[in-house]
Amino acid sequence: MTVDRHLTAATAAPALVAAGFAALAALTGNAWFVLLAGASGGLVVASLATRHRLGDLRLCLTGPTRIAVGETATFQLHVHNRGQVSSRPILVTDETRGLPVVRVHVGPIPPGGLVAVDLVRTATSRGVSDGSTIRMESTAPLGMLATQSRGDYARRLVVHPAPVPPDRSVAVRGPDVDSVHPVPGVGLDLAGIREWRTGDDPRRVHWRSTARRGRLIVAERGTGPAPALSVVVVGPSAAPDWEPLVAAAASTARTAQADGRPVAVTAWTTTGPSPVLAGTPVELLDWWAGLETVLLPAPRDLVASRGGHPSATALVIVASAQLPPAWWEQVQRAAAGSGLVLNRLTGAPPASGQAGPSTPSAGRWPA
Repeated sequence: MTVDRHLTAATAAPALVAAGFAALAALTGNAWFVLLAGASGGLVVASLATRHRLGDLRLCLTGPTRIAVGETATFQLHVHNRGQVSSRPILVTDETRGLPVVRVHVGPIPPGGLVAVDLVRTATSRGVSDGSTIRMESTAPLGMLATQSRGDYARRLVVHPAPVPPDRSVAVRGPDVDSVHPVPGVGLDLAGIREWRTGDDPRRVHWRSTARRGRLIVAERGTGPAPALSVVVVGPSAAPDWEPLVAAAASTARTAQADGRPVAVTAWTTTGPSPVLAGTPVELLDWWAGLETVLLPAPRDLVASRGGHPSATALVIVASAQLPPAWWEQVQRAAAGSGLVLNRLTGAPPASGQAGPSTPSAGRWPA
């Protein structure tokens, strides 16, 4: 923690007054002017002798560790005076990435005392912060000397993208009816066979296997597993519709997870595709929160890499609507002979004569 002490602009007034009275005393020889000059100068001297003892104060900031853009949460600032004398009134400023800067006045705190202040804040931008920058400043009692301390407070805060409606045409897909690995349960797909057990439904007997093995064999049926969702984020992240687009893509991926689909996401960075197999919904949202610089790859490189997932047969491409149509055409042509199905999630282009981000939309190229 660094401490800085400096005179404020309020010092100028008594210094000028003291100089004026001193000049009058020299001209007139009046002792009263000498007394007034000394009193005015004494205010400056008294301010210089002030000790604010900011080092005796300890801060603790508590509150949620995760929040979404647009969500309001209450954080609590605790100020503890560990000194032997009462503290001066202070101004505390907290700067945390993703949250608005907040300033709060804290009055005098007795020795060993503790003050708790509620800070109600609304998240303004997504991101991951490993700490806050906190400043304490005091100008008491006369406002002529300011003592300021600045330090970093280690505390992780993850601001998720704004919760928006997902593109359900991309997120929610029925089971793959051609799957060769269905999940046992209610369904029509053949999940496997096994020997007859007491209580089995006679209609489930698999007669072909029974005839081959010479004993009753029952067919296990179920539904095919939900197909995986492969999302490729290609940016560019400097586009004006980027943040609404990230919010829509994050919501779509999370909805797919809730529908039971495996989700794999890839961001195209300076080193190429960086695939990540999504874990829990919270871990996936954390990944979206920390997404930063994303580049636009060459169409052939994008298709050849299959988004960093070699086994992927379909990709959802997340890209700005500001991209030229020629780029999309090249991607489509590159994918045409590779058997790769492409879907796209982009920001809807602004209306003619308007600028700025708009509602993201999804689409699919014709086969």
